[in-house]
Amino acid sequence: LYDPVCVGWTGHNEWKPKCGSLWWSPKTLGLETMQLSDTDDQVQNLNFVSIEDVMWVLEPYRLCKAVTGRYWKSFNPLKKKARLHGNPELHYLKVPYSPNAKSLVARMKERYNHKYQIASYIVAELELLANMCQGRSYHCINWLENSFSYDMLLNMASNPLLPYNCKAASMELARSIYVDRFPQFTHGDGASLPHKLWLFHDSDNDDADKRSVTPVLRQKPLSLSSEDAFPTFFLSLYSSAYNDPNPVLSHPDHYKFYLLRKLYNDTISSFGYSGRIIHDDADFNRLGIAALHGQQALLLFGFQSTYVKLKELCEPN
Repeated sequence: LYDPVCVGWTGHNEWKPKCGSLWWSPKTLGLETMQLSDTDDQVQNLNFVSIEDVMWVLEPYRLCKAVTGRYWKSFNPLKKKARLHGNPELHYLKVPYSPNAKSLVARMKERYNHKYQIASYIVAELELLANMCQGRSYHCINWLENSFSYDMLLNMASNPLLPYNCKAASMELARSIYVDRFPQFTHGDGASLPHKLWLFHDSDNDDADKRSVTPVLRQKPLSLSSEDAFPTFFLSLYSSAYNDPNPVLSHPDHYKFYLLRKLYNDTISSFGYSGRIIHDDADFNRLGIAALHGQQALLLFGFQSTYVKLKELCEPN
């Protein structure tokens, strides 16, 4: 459905602080690199790695087998040498089984810790960029949308081979760059009545209080199933975004974020009745919070705009 997502960084085979590179090179970390043909001059010298290969270490028990094809084994000191067999790190180290288990396990731990650090850095970077765009900071939004397309962020947020905190950060970044921005406005930018409105009915009695003849607003009977029952996003022909080359900005109706809305709903529905969001997994809970933030934004800007959509949002599994 989506193109593969890759990450790259300036690396050094013998990394040291202040060496001019961000971290250890992918080769040193045992990661398979790929060369991208359509990159600009600023990133041509970077070694790119599949994002799944980098990030699985943040949730090894869930993702190791799915990404590497090998079951996860703990990096704690091993009492039985046979436990080294089948460990995915042996494959990455390209070192055959050795009786010298202590030195091998030490190398495995060191490499795993280095990969864990770069993966954690990537998540923190995504979270930082999302925060930079908060409050409709268009200098940051206009710069970042050139690097993070809507398709890319949707890919990352829905990718089952990425850890939950990475998916949560991708959701928040998608909301900051593409949802909470122009041309979206609260309640579709429509006029709204005061919160309190006193209504008085007409009366044929001449002696009635004069307030009774105060004109009131009248409208046709309103049904929840009516198309105009809820504030709905639409893009006017006169909007400056109507002919924008970016299809995410120029999409004219409330189906613009259909895939994102479905992702939010599916994420919340996946909690089921187990109560997992309450106490079991902090990163999984972060994913749920990001989905709730997204649902709130879509509701506020007129994308949860029909009775059917609201039923999908509110009804439990």
